[in-house]
Amino acid sequence: MDSSAELIAEVPGFIRLHKDGWVERLNGNERVPPSTDHHTTGVSLKDILIDPETALSARLYLPPLSGNHHRRPLLPWWWLLQRWAVRQTRPGTEPWIANHADLSHIMVAGDSAGANLIHHVAMRAGGTSAVHGSGPPVEDLVKIQGTLLVHPYFWSSTILDGELPVLAARVELIWKLACPASPGVDDPIMNPLAVGSLSLSGLGCRRVLVAIAGKDFLRGRGRWFYEALTARGWKGEAEVEEVEGEEHVFHLFRPEDEKAKLLLKRFASFINSE
Repeated sequence: MDSSAELIAEVPGFIRLHKDGWVERLNGNERVPPSTDHHTTGVSLKDILIDPETALSARLYLPPLSGNHHRRPLLPWWWLLQRWAVRQTRPGTEPWIANHADLSHIMVAGDSAGANLIHHVAMRAGGTSAVHGSGPPVEDLVKIQGTLLVHPYFWSSTILDGELPVLAARVELIWKLACPASPGVDDPIMNPLAVGSLSLSGLGCRRVLVAIAGKDFLRGRGRWFYEALTARGWKGEAEVEEVEGEEHVFHLFRPEDEKAKLLLKRFASFINSE
């Protein structure tokens, strides 16, 4: 049987949802094994299992250590971060974390929708959560020093200047597929400034860097969030970094471009600064 006959929803060029539950990702989902050639870059890599129930894995990157710097900031990138980070403070932890990570200097980061999720992780670390009570208890969290939001995927029913209705319709369709039980894009999960959402003053970190790209359809949302964060009583330090002339998460698709390299250096500076 042709599976396309059972198609029930589609975001053209992105994803298809079939009646039998099969989700077809049209942008590719290739898995690249960790490199064993650490002599070229000095960075060692390995994969570890994060969640046995779902078979979720993560890739660890261990940068070279020099001089008296035996430990580096811990940077979990994207989700299930809370439970995993907490486990690293207990016996039986991953050896690379136990031997080389500075658990007093935890930064969190995410791209696109991952940046959205990371924002809610930071809110929960501050003792609050806009994700309807999901995640571990507040007392079961580690302290986060900084949050790196890369091209965050926020939205709202109010269209900002420069946003096209056709893009708004696409975002709303994707959101409906991702969270069919949600009331819409003004759900606090998607819209951190929605009526009824928790105050950004409770964000649980002391530093935030919002990265945006000049040709990204979400560019305005990054500015929108940054301006709200600096205006709503949060006591931390917020920065914004814009790369002109580039698209959404361009650094993931073209990591060898000079602009991508400069952006990653900016991230490294943010992560390693006190």
